[in-house]
Amino acid sequence: MNTPLISIIIPVYNIERYLRTCIDSILQQSFRNFELILVDDGSTDSSGAICDFYSQADSRVVSFHKKNEGVSVARNYGIDKAQSDWICFIDSDDWVEKDFLLTFSKYLSDKKTLIYQGILFDYENAPQKNSPLC
Repeated sequence: MNTPLISIIIPVYNIERYLRTCIDSILQQSFRNFELILVDDGSTDSSGAICDFYSQADSRVVSFHKKNEGVSVARNYGIDKAQSDWICFIDSDDWVEKDFLLTFSKYLSDKKTLIYQGILFDYENAPQKNSPLC
């Protein structure tokens, strides 16, 4: 695989219920030049096995397993493993629209850029819809 433009890091801990939805939404992106780094932070459910399944099924996905040290340590571990100049964090219980990375990639020409995107609360009785993420 060529060097990816974007490394997506997902810290994973006991999230088997939502993890497939998250990973599937990333793998279905219209923008394809990325790597997906799954960092299993000592899960005791089937989350680690789910990570391994996807890493075996798609060459853009890599799966790492480590002892539980928390989300920040897992993110930093993923940064150490990243192959690209650009890092994107996605939480393991979230999903993204199919053009999420395409939109993101349009702003990568300036190496001093920090990008953040909006959020949609997608659950019953959500307090807000399409709230900006700050």
